[in-house]
Amino acid sequence: MTSQDLMHHMRSSGQDAGSWLEIDAAAFESNVRNLLTMIDDTALLCAVVKSNAYGHGAGLLLPSLVRLGVPFVGVGSNEEAAIARRCGFTGRILRVRAAAPQEIKAGLRHDIEELVADPQSAWEMHKIAAEAGKLVRIHLDINSSGISRHSLDVSSALGRASAVAIVSHPGLQLAGIMTHFPKDDNGHIETALERFKSQALTLLHLTGTPREGVLLHCANSYAALHVRGSWLDMVRAGAVLYGDSDPRAGHFQRCLAFKARIASINSYAAGTKVGYGLTRTLNRDSKLATVTAGYGDGYRRALARQGGVLVRGRRAAIVDVVSMNSMVVDVTDVADVSPGDEVVLFGRQGSAEIAPAELEAANSAILADLYTVWAQGNRVLVNDEHM
Repeated sequence: MTSQDLMHHMRSSGQDAGSWLEIDAAAFESNVRNLLTMIDDTALLCAVVKSNAYGHGAGLLLPSLVRLGVPFVGVGSNEEAAIARRCGFTGRILRVRAAAPQEIKAGLRHDIEELVADPQSAWEMHKIAAEAGKLVRIHLDINSSGISRHSLDVSSALGRASAVAIVSHPGLQLAGIMTHFPKDDNGHIETALERFKSQALTLLHLTGTPREGVLLHCANSYAALHVRGSWLDMVRAGAVLYGDSDPRAGHFQRCLAFKARIASINSYAAGTKVGYGLTRTLNRDSKLATVTAGYGDGYRRALARQGGVLVRGRRAAIVDVVSMNSMVVDVTDVADVSPGDEVVLFGRQGSAEIAPAELEAANSAILADLYTVWAQGNRVLVNDEHM
């Protein structure tokens, strides 16, 4: 299947699927343009497409990044790098997580730049580069922010010596020094930023590496929007490109809606119990509809507690505990409901909305914990002028 065939399949798969994600190409491109404009002539943009573009579909959105001339993409897997290359991306690719040696070896064909944070991993990477006769560009991940996740503590002499050893391998070229902020907190970011700049410049001096040949980068989406000083040489933006950011930041639109359909409609008397465990009891004569999505499609049972969906622009309460591939909603107060009607599990329908805060509260986690696994791969690209 060619990349064009794959994109056509992904665009059309929602038409006959039980559940699907609608990905708004125009909103995504607007977000990318806004961020490019914001950091113009100051820093490079690394558009992060890890976890299949945050669940939005890397194959759907990478053509937009190519058209917009984004210089860097951040990936989590070799497959995402392969998709980028198939879509015509000729810029630089950075893997934004630690990789096993097997992944690094397989990823050489895509010219992936790798994160390194310990001498043993660097030695393995050096051997891979030597065997392939290639030079691997590396980004040294240091623990300036205190995240202690695949990051080298260079506050000690031993840590600094380890950094020098990593950079000394002939098969590895230092292309960047980075850290990652664990808190969306301006004070924390500003303190960690100063530590990072000091430590990075020290490492450049110790390794004899010219400053102009190395990218210093630490800004994630939150830091890019709220702490301008964090931009440095490059901004690694993920969430904000998909519209998953503080609404007060402005100008960034959500790119995703989660949808399903009505499959069947039946009437039940007051006192009837509903769903597995018979845990819900109807307090009135009700008209119930079965919806073609469940926890097997990524709609977790936790979301059903006091949760609802949108049908014909009206809110309909979920009245069962959610099955693997279906759920039951109360459409008693929704006029003219028919099998095949669109159901919105997240997003807008008319003037009504199932909003992020509602689902985050129900799930006790950030929204990305949900949308990266929604709809099991059924995605439809909408509002794309290039279709």
